[in-house]
Amino acid sequence: MTNIHDIAKASGYSVGTVSRVLNHKKYVSEPAREAILKTIKAYNYVPNRIARSLSDGQTATFGIVVPDIAQSFYNEFVRGAAEVAFKHQYRVELLPSSYAVATERRYLELLRQQTFDGLIFVSHELPLAEIETYLPYGRIIICHDPGTSRLPAVYATRLASYAQAFCWAKSRQQTRIGLIFGRSAAVSATSQATITAYTSVFGQAPDSKYIKIGGTSYHDGYRLAAYFQSQPVDLILASSDDVAAGVSRYFADQNLPCPQLIGQDRQVSGELLNLATVDHHITQLGQTAADLLIAGANRTVKIESQFIQHQR
Repeated sequence: MTNIHDIAKASGYSVGTVSRVLNHKKYVSEPAREAILKTIKAYNYVPNRIARSLSDGQTATFGIVVPDIAQSFYNEFVRGAAEVAFKHQYRVELLPSSYAVATERRYLELLRQQTFDGLIFVSHELPLAEIETYLPYGRIIICHDPGTSRLPAVYATRLASYAQAFCWAKSRQQTRIGLIFGRSAAVSATSQATITAYTSVFGQAPDSKYIKIGGTSYHDGYRLAAYFQSQPVDLILASSDDVAAGVSRYFADQNLPCPQLIGQDRQVSGELLNLATVDHHITQLGQTAADLLIAGANRTVKIESQFIQHQR
């Protein structure tokens, strides 16, 4: 099997020069680069990625830690990140966590062992202070406001778009607002932002009897809709378009008028139903997170969410 030494000997250049060409490094003259590339093609040489990672300490692989691989939100994020990764010849590993701290720690330990060049935490349960301790071992990106943390981040600024959604509801005299969250405001920055926006628009916190937790899928929306049959509301802000679609289906099956619905994430289900939605630009979030990780950039990027009254 042809190796880098064979290419160096056949091309007449040193192993170091061949290595720089293979790794797209500078400081190689054009004649040398052309001669080496010609030799590589002639020998049909494919670099051994494992050997390269041992020599330069880079795996060209990063992991994306997601709580639930079934949610379309995370699928869209991964799709955006993968587009950037493949462009830069990186591999991506999907790392489901189910918000288990032991699982998240295991992924961080893999980073310390140089299994990955970096990790993107789309969401997490571990405290930021603990995640920070792994920064010496590789790149880490989080996907929410880092606050005072040193961790690089990319996230959607949601407060203004939620306020716009609630102002729209208020202008239509829709004041009994049902809220379906994926997780409670005690642990979810998204749920916290929703409650903050509601309070700023209506002058008081939402009534707890109109809040339901555990909405992450179409089937969750269908199940939770039954509650709002017994606690009538004018409008429901669901945690995603898929969840809102489940609510819509439930009321249709019961031959009951459905409350006004606002979804999130601009999913296909929302477009089919022409739902109002809050677009968090998930694919762009994934692309930006991958860009930051591959570049090794130590900064925070904010992406503005957008309230859309109708998707068509």
